[in-house]
Amino acid sequence: MYDYEYEEDVLLTLRLLKYLQEESPARAQEAVEAFKTLVPEDPYEFIEYTFWDIFTDITFASDEAEELTIATFSHREINRFYALLARLELIEGQQTGASQKKVHDIVEFFLCGATYSVFQFSVQVVDASVINLQLSPDCYDPLPFFNSFIDMLLYFRQESQRLEELIRQDEQKQNIYRERRLRDNDTWRKPI
Repeated sequence: MYDYEYEEDVLLTLRLLKYLQEESPARAQEAVEAFKTLVPEDPYEFIEYTFWDIFTDITFASDEAEELTIATFSHREINRFYALLARLELIEGQQTGASQKKVHDIVEFFLCGATYSVFQFSVQVVDASVINLQLSPDCYDPLPFFNSFIDMLLYFRQESQRLEELIRQDEQKQNIYRERRLRDNDTWRKPI
Protein backbone atom coordinates (compact mmCIF):
# COMPACT_ATOMS: atom_id res chain seq x y z
CA MET A 1 0.00 0.00 0.00
CA TYR A 2 2.64 2.55 1.07
CA ASP A 3 6.39 2.38 1.02
CA TYR A 4 8.45 1.50 4.07
CA GLU A 5 9.51 5.09 4.77
CA TYR A 6 5.90 6.23 4.93
CA GLU A 7 5.16 3.47 7.45
CA GLU A 8 8.01 4.76 9.63
CA ASP A 9 6.49 8.24 9.45
CA VAL A 10 3.08 6.97 10.53
CA LEU A 11 4.51 4.86 13.36
CA LEU A 12 6.58 7.77 14.65
CA THR A 13 3.53 10.04 14.45
CA LEU A 14 1.53 7.59 16.55
CA ARG A 15 4.41 7.19 18.99
CA LEU A 16 4.73 10.96 19.43
CA LEU A 17 0.99 11.31 19.97
CA LYS A 18 1.05 8.55 22.57
CA TYR A 19 3.93 10.23 24.39
CA LEU A 20 2.15 13.59 24.31
CA GLN A 21 -1.08 11.97 25.53
CA GLU A 22 0.74 10.50 28.54
CA GLU A 23 2.51 13.78 29.27
CA SER A 24 -0.29 16.26 28.62
CA PRO A 25 -3.64 15.25 27.10
CA ALA A 26 -4.44 18.89 26.26
CA ARG A 27 -1.24 19.26 24.23
CA ALA A 28 -1.95 15.97 22.49
CA GLN A 29 -5.39 17.27 21.51
CA GLU A 30 -3.82 20.47 20.17
CA ALA A 31 -1.43 18.36 18.08
CA VAL A 32 -4.32 16.32 16.66
CA GLU A 33 -6.14 19.52 15.75
CA ALA A 34 -3.00 20.82 14.01
CA PHE A 35 -2.65 17.50 12.17
CA LYS A 36 -6.09 17.98 10.60
CA THR A 37 -4.86 21.13 8.82
CA LEU A 38 -1.73 19.54 7.31
CA VAL A 39 -1.35 17.67 4.05
CA PRO A 40 -1.86 13.95 4.83
CA GLU A 41 0.73 12.84 2.26
CA ASP A 42 3.51 14.58 4.17
CA PRO A 43 3.47 13.54 7.84
CA TYR A 44 7.02 14.82 8.33
CA GLU A 45 5.75 18.37 8.92
CA PHE A 46 3.44 17.09 11.64
CA ILE A 47 6.18 14.92 13.17
CA GLU A 48 8.57 17.84 13.44
CA TYR A 49 5.89 20.15 14.83
CA THR A 50 4.78 17.56 17.39
CA PHE A 51 8.30 16.52 18.37
CA TRP A 52 9.61 19.98 19.15
CA ASP A 53 6.34 20.77 20.95
CA ILE A 54 7.34 18.21 23.60
CA PHE A 55 9.86 20.79 24.84
CA THR A 56 8.37 23.96 26.19
CA ASP A 57 11.66 25.86 26.43
CA ILE A 58 13.65 24.82 23.37
CA THR A 59 15.66 27.39 21.46
CA PHE A 60 17.44 27.09 18.14
CA ALA A 61 20.49 28.90 16.91
CA SER A 62 22.78 28.38 13.99
CA ASP A 63 26.50 28.48 13.45
CA GLU A 64 26.95 29.93 9.97
CA ALA A 65 30.64 29.05 9.76
CA GLU A 66 30.10 25.37 10.55
CA GLU A 67 26.58 25.23 9.06
CA LEU A 68 25.27 23.69 12.27
CA THR A 69 21.88 23.96 13.90
CA ILE A 70 22.19 24.22 17.67
CA ALA A 71 19.27 23.15 19.82
CA THR A 72 19.29 24.07 23.51
CA PHE A 73 16.61 22.54 25.69
CA SER A 74 15.61 21.07 28.99
CA HIS A 75 12.88 18.58 29.82
CA ARG A 76 11.09 17.83 33.07
CA GLU A 77 11.80 14.07 32.82
CA ILE A 78 15.54 14.73 32.67
CA ASN A 79 15.33 17.27 35.51
CA ARG A 80 13.27 14.86 37.62
CA PHE A 81 15.80 12.06 37.05
CA TYR A 82 18.72 14.32 37.97
CA ALA A 83 16.99 15.59 41.14
CA LEU A 84 16.12 12.05 42.26
CA LEU A 85 19.64 10.79 41.59
CA ALA A 86 21.14 13.69 43.57
CA ARG A 87 18.65 13.05 46.42
CA LEU A 88 19.54 9.35 46.50
CA GLU A 89 23.24 10.24 46.71
CA LEU A 90 22.48 12.55 49.63
CA ILE A 91 20.40 9.92 51.46
CA GLU A 92 23.13 7.34 51.02
CA GLY A 93 25.75 9.80 52.25
CA GLN A 94 27.51 10.04 48.91
CA GLN A 95 28.25 13.24 47.10
CA THR A 96 30.28 12.04 44.19
CA GLY A 97 28.80 14.33 41.56
CA ALA A 98 28.08 11.32 39.40
CA SER A 99 24.55 12.55 38.72
CA GLN A 100 25.63 14.93 35.97
CA LYS A 101 27.88 12.28 34.42
CA LYS A 102 24.99 9.80 34.45
CA VAL A 103 22.73 12.27 32.60
CA HIS A 104 25.55 12.92 30.12
CA ASP A 105 26.05 9.17 29.51
CA ILE A 106 22.35 8.54 28.92
CA VAL A 107 22.09 11.43 26.45
CA GLU A 108 25.20 10.20 24.66
CA PHE A 109 23.92 6.62 24.46
CA PHE A 110 20.53 7.48 23.03
CA LEU A 111 21.28 10.48 20.84
CA CYS A 112 24.77 9.76 19.58
CA GLY A 113 24.67 5.99 19.45
CA ALA A 114 21.63 5.45 17.26
CA THR A 115 22.19 8.04 14.56
CA TYR A 116 24.86 10.35 13.24
CA SER A 117 22.50 13.33 13.58
CA VAL A 118 24.34 14.86 16.53
CA PHE A 119 27.70 16.40 15.72
CA GLN A 120 28.50 17.44 19.29
CA PHE A 121 26.62 17.89 22.55
CA SER A 122 27.02 19.07 26.11
CA VAL A 123 25.04 18.76 29.32
CA GLN A 124 25.11 21.48 31.97
CA VAL A 125 23.34 21.03 35.28
CA VAL A 126 22.81 23.85 37.75
CA ASP A 127 19.21 23.95 38.96
CA ALA A 128 17.94 22.13 35.90
CA SER A 129 19.68 20.20 33.18
CA VAL A 130 20.32 22.06 29.96
CA ILE A 131 21.36 20.10 26.91
CA ASN A 132 23.03 21.67 23.89
CA LEU A 133 22.94 19.63 20.71
CA GLN A 134 24.78 20.53 17.55
CA LEU A 135 22.93 18.81 14.75
CA SER A 136 25.09 17.61 11.91
CA PRO A 137 24.35 19.37 8.60
CA ASP A 138 25.40 16.36 6.54
CA CYS A 139 24.05 13.43 8.54
CA TYR A 140 20.94 14.75 10.29
CA ASP A 141 18.18 12.19 9.80
CA PRO A 142 15.10 13.30 11.71
CA LEU A 143 13.13 10.04 11.92
CA PRO A 144 15.73 7.88 13.70
CA PHE A 145 16.81 10.92 15.72
CA PHE A 146 13.25 11.61 16.94
CA ASN A 147 12.73 7.92 17.73
CA SER A 148 15.96 7.82 19.75
CA PHE A 149 14.92 10.97 21.54
CA ILE A 150 11.58 9.49 22.58
CA ASP A 151 13.43 6.34 23.74
CA MET A 152 15.68 8.55 25.85
CA LEU A 153 12.78 10.40 27.49
CA LEU A 154 10.99 7.13 28.22
CA TYR A 155 14.20 5.75 29.73
CA PHE A 156 14.52 8.80 31.99
CA ARG A 157 10.90 8.31 33.07
CA GLN A 158 11.44 4.61 33.84
CA GLU A 159 14.66 5.25 35.73
CA SER A 160 13.00 8.04 37.73
CA GLN A 161 10.32 5.60 38.84
CA ARG A 162 13.02 3.12 39.87
CA LEU A 163 14.88 5.83 41.80
CA GLU A 164 11.69 6.91 43.58
CA GLU A 165 11.25 3.33 44.78
CA LEU A 166 14.87 3.15 45.96
CA ILE A 167 14.48 6.44 47.84
CA ARG A 168 11.27 5.20 49.45
CA GLN A 169 13.00 2.00 50.57
CA ASP A 170 16.03 3.88 51.91
CA GLU A 171 13.82 6.30 53.83
CA GLN A 172 11.89 3.38 55.35
CA LYS A 173 15.15 1.76 56.45
CA GLN A 174 16.33 5.02 58.00
CA ASN A 175 13.02 5.48 59.84
CA ILE A 176 13.22 1.95 61.25
CA TYR A 177 16.81 2.57 62.33
CA ARG A 178 15.82 5.88 64.03
CA GLU A 179 12.91 4.24 65.83
CA ARG A 180 15.20 1.49 67.14
CA ARG A 181 17.76 4.03 68.32
CA LEU A 182 15.09 6.06 70.10
CA ARG A 183 13.64 2.93 71.68
CA ASP A 184 17.10 1.77 72.79
CA ASN A 185 17.90 5.22 74.19
CA ASP A 186 14.60 5.32 76.09
CA THR A 187 15.25 1.85 77.53
CA TRP A 188 18.73 2.86 78.63
CA ARG A 189 17.54 6.07 80.33
CA LYS A 190 14.68 4.53 82.34
CA PRO A 191 15.52 3.88 85.97
CA ILE A 192 15.40 0.30 87.06
